Amino acid sequence: MKLLRRLRCGPLLTGALALLVAVVFAQPANSAGAPAVVVGVVMPLTGSLAAFGKTSLAGVELAAREINARGGVAGLGGAPVKLVVRDSTSEPAAAANATARLIEQAHPVAIIGAYASALSLTASSVCERAGVPFVTMSFTDDLTSRGYHYTFQVVPKASVIGAAQVSYAAAIANRAGTPLKRIAIIYENTAYGTSQAQGLRRQAERLSLEVALFEAYPHGLTDAMGLVQKVLASRPEVLFPVSYFTDAVLIVRALAQSRAKPQIVAGAAGFVIPAFLEALGPLTEGIMSVDTSNYDHYGKFEAAYQAAYHSFAPHEAYENAISLYVIAAALNAARRPTPAALHAALSAIDVHGGPFAGLPGGRVKFNASGLNESAYPIMVQWRAGNLATVWPREAARAALAWRGQPLR
Repeated sequence: MKLLRRLRCGPLLTGALALLVAVVFAQPANSAGAPAVVVGVVMPLTGSLAAFGKTSLAGVELAAREINARGGVAGLGGAPVKLVVRDSTSEPAAAANATARLIEQAHPVAIIGAYASALSLTASSVCERAGVPFVTMSFTDDLTSRGYHYTFQVVPKASVIGAAQVSYAAAIANRAGTPLKRIAIIYENTAYGTSQAQGLRRQAERLSLEVALFEAYPHGLTDAMGLVQKVLASRPEVLFPVSYFTDAVLIVRALAQSRAKPQIVAGAAGFVIPAFLEALGPLTEGIMSVDTSNYDHYGKFEAAYQAAYHSFAPHEAYENAISLYVIAAALNAARRPTPAALHAALSAIDVHGGPFAGLPGGRVKFNASGLNESAYPIMVQWRAGNLATVWPREAARAALAWRGQPLR
């Protein structure tokens, strides 16, 4: 499979903001002797979600190296950040245990994690009880709807992503002159899948679309043919799957075997990573997905990720890096390396430009529930081996195709 070529970059990290977010994870102390600030990272490094956990960790480590190379946290006398990493595995109970052990043993100022919503729910509960900020790019609404004070979500919540998944598709269909009428929704029955699918269905009902199929399937799907047969029987114009990697591949292959060609508008996760292209090759062409960010907006971070890993940066790599940059900026403002001081600074943070420019909305500012109120979803599409941002129009980096036809 050919190497994915990097798309046009956005603004670079420069000037005062580069100093503001100057914090990384490498040495235990800098040349001036400032003690390191410990930041915990809890990710699924083994199990079914390991691929996502490893790219998430790669993004955090890349941001850490960049921050420490620029001199550490200026507000803490140039203190470097020391990453302490724990494997959550791919099980929620293990994520909670790993988080608790990390807090007890390493005393981190904050924890970044845990990619999957089900893992982040349990990890964030541990952090809430311990009074340690938990910064996440997980989607589920529950993360910031439980009345917690120490959870900070840098991306839109799942119901908003699900609503955009269908409303963007409807807008594109209208622009193509083929208004959307009948759809099918299939989703993994996890916290991520359920939250996003519910938002998708509610928005479809608001738009008076017929939901011909609304079907949950179990985590760990091994054969998608039965599921795809239900999809085909429902005769949708557009299929909206909300799936992780293995099931995403199985669904697309089963559709290809059935010679069915509904327009796919997916729910991020397994549909927007390099391994999806590697597994399916030309079968990816034209598949669309809602997403929370995309590499053709990442600028300097994307160039660094390409150089280090020889692939584009998946959204979880960048958004977990953003979690670290936000912590760095808040530590700089707090000027005290304690969870309480960091919590207060995160609650008041408003940063934009530089590395944050790659996020739709271009900034991080948390509301009272801990949700980044500036973030919004985008639509991406596989075009000739690249994953390009195609909607909304002001964010687009490439023209899109709808149901196999170019749309300009």
